[in-house]
Amino acid sequence: MKVLAIIVLLSLNQIAFSQTKSYKTFVSERYSYSIEHQTSFSQKEITGKNIDFKVADSKGNSIIVVVKKLMPHEEKATIDDILSIPASTWEDNLQLPNVKVIKKGVVYVDNQKGMFMHYTSEDLVKNYTLYYTNYFFYYKGYNYTLTATCDINNLAQMQSTFFRAMDSFVFPK
Repeated sequence: MKVLAIIVLLSLNQIAFSQTKSYKTFVSERYSYSIEHQTSFSQKEITGKNIDFKVADSKGNSIIVVVKKLMPHEEKATIDDILSIPASTWEDNLQLPNVKVIKKGVVYVDNQKGMFMHYTSEDLVKNYTLYYTNYFFYYKGYNYTLTATCDINNLAQMQSTFFRAMDSFVFPK
């Protein structure tokens, strides 16, 4: 029985390895962080003042990095402070229609403690639901927000891509 289990595990590992997608690394010239993304994602025009990086694939699935200098009164805030904000406050204050927080908690990336939050929002123009995964970090006087977005119907296909991108994030040294 053990031999069969090992063979099955080796087969699954081989299948996963053969389906590996190719990735490339973006390094921010302005902030010196790095993040990996699939080569099927291409860089897009940046439209927001604090957006430093944006890529999307042909289906509109996207990964964005926002970097914002903390104001002096924000510098004492901790990740635990933002974790203590109730889901209802996030739902009321995110400037998106019909926000519903799915879950939030602690995440570690590049040995930095952060907060993750998964939530949905209705796209009223295209009439579908978007799924967002956000990672928030405070690091050396800046707020780094990593956001991955997709149509909720693409979530199962996109989760591993989004997780790899966010888990690959390296803060400036």
